[in-house]
Amino acid sequence: MLAGGCGGKSGNAQPAVTPAEAIQRAAVRLSEEGTFRFDASFTRVQDAEPDEVEEYATAEGVVDLTAGKARASFELAPLFPGRENPAPLDDPVELRWGDESITVVADGRSQRLDRSQARESGGLLGRYPDEVDALDDLLADALRPRLLGNDDGEAHYSFTIDSRAAGRRGFPAELSDAFAQSKGGPKLELETWIGSDGLPHRLDYVIRLEPVRNDGKLILPARTVRVTYVLSEFGEPVDEND
Repeated sequence: MLAGGCGGKSGNAQPAVTPAEAIQRAAVRLSEEGTFRFDASFTRVQDAEPDEVEEYATAEGVVDLTAGKARASFELAPLFPGRENPAPLDDPVELRWGDESITVVADGRSQRLDRSQARESGGLLGRYPDEVDALDDLLADALRPRLLGNDDGEAHYSFTIDSRAAGRRGFPAELSDAFAQSKGGPKLELETWIGSDGLPHRLDYVIRLEPVRNDGKLILPARTVRVTYVLSEFGEPVDEND
């Protein structure tokens, strides 16, 4: 039984933090932990068919913020499911990178590239490390945060970032050039779920794309891309062979 008369109020409640403070603290906590694992899901849906959600890629990996190294296994959905002879990129592609270089292992072959070279010639896979590297920065750069609610004990927030600045540093990987050059094109929305430990256990970004037409003909319908990162195993040692 606790003794009374300690000068505190009953319940000793902690002061509430603002959404901005909660997200900034989560960014600091993530940096302090130094390492984390992630599982990512890439989905898209046409505005005209909101119930038809297509998962077109998945990824999983581990990030060592302290060492400046990371690795990921990235898998695109098959272009032709059920085909007897799979294409090279139907299997997962392994990526390992540091600040200066990236090693890509695909179809049993390994290739090492400078990060700048990979950005220019490697397509989505060459730019993907920039997206993963930006995950902790997104929280630190959060603008206009709002508390949306509480989901299973995790505080759910929405926020935005300077999308042009994000595009210039390679986020998001698929559309970084469009964001870097845009003055009001695609919209970038972000959400995070922060647990009682103060860490971000989930981070989503959403891109709403306008229809694309050529000479009045519809090439691509209006669609929404959502990418979900689930973060876990914060602060765990990273095995170089993992």
